[in-house]
Amino acid sequence: MSDSIIKLISKTDLAPKDGFILRFGSDGANLSKEVCRKFIDKRLVEAGAEGQFVIEKPSKAHNKTLPFAVNNCDGEGTFFNDYLFE
Repeated sequence: MSDSIIKLISKTDLAPKDGFILRFGSDGANLSKEVCRKFIDKRLVEAGAEGQFVIEKPSKAHNKTLPFAVNNCDGEGTFFNDYLFE
């Protein structure tokens, strides 16, 4: 389990589409996939049918915050950009 806090960074309306891009950020580079999945599963409905849900975290490899977990609200589930954090 992670001690990281996940906070809303921005909410962008995708009108005329039915949805929002919800960007969340975490201060913890060790934020786990399990924590991200649970967080997204609980709140995915907030993004809308055509939205996108993103959780960003610090990348030691790139020395900046990058998107780690992404769900495009397309039924494919959440995917992770592991290559940005290796």
